Amino acid sequence: MRVCLMRFWELIVVFEEIRDRHFSGVFNFLSTKAKELSSDFEKRKDLATVGEMKDFVANKLKSLKSQHKSLALHIGASEHIINIKSKSDFEEQLKAEHSLLEGGHIKENVAYIEEAINRQYPLMHSLRLLCLMSQVLDGLPKQDYKNLKTEFLQSYGYDHLLTFFNLKKLGILTEQEQTKLLLKGVDNFKLGGKVAAEKVATTVASALPRSSSYQVLCRKLNLIPQGEEINLKNPSDISYVFSGAFTPLTVRLVEKVRI
Repeated sequence: MRVCLMRFWELIVVFEEIRDRHFSGVFNFLSTKAKELSSDFEKRKDLATVGEMKDFVANKLKSLKSQHKSLALHIGASEHIINIKSKSDFEEQLKAEHSLLEGGHIKENVAYIEEAINRQYPLMHSLRLLCLMSQVLDGLPKQDYKNLKTEFLQSYGYDHLLTFFNLKKLGILTEQEQTKLLLKGVDNFKLGGKVAAEKVATTVASALPRSSSYQVLCRKLNLIPQGEEINLKNPSDISYVFSGAFTPLTVRLVEKVRI
């Protein structure tokens, strides 16, 4: 493995121009930048006097070399990312993530996560989707949690029981808690004891409309742009970072503080 060491100021020459761009436009920008840099290098052939040559070497050549070195590094990194992207189900993953953030199509998203697990996509790919769904829904539905956990362990190994334990302990990947009030109320009807009461309570709870804390935040702070076309090349809204699908909560909080 070859290690490339560069000074920070050499890296920042190009990085400053791409850091705030949407990832879909970075490679095109680098390509344009490479053509401009090549054109600047070619200008040295038009130098007619020693004075012009001296000025070029003293003022422009060093800068062009730094830009060239930085540009080569970023293009190499972009190519590596594109190669990884082409080997994975990136577009479908992005679509699933956006759908989860919108809070709809739960069955379709569960089916996609099951497919990712059963086809043994990279472990973090499947685990991130499970955690995202859990955060959006305030926990996975009880049966979905049980099924997905079983399939995950069968696919990736039972040593990840500890992974599920730790994520549940941190509140990152949990199952939804049944409403204690429903359990108590149904139990009072004496429908054959606790087991029957739990079954009825589960059925009733699943039928009731329910908003997670995430969904409440989305409505109050407008985290999900509604019907807005986001320009990814010249964005005017921070949601462009997530392709117009989501606005980071911290940004909305800062906006509220500034008002």
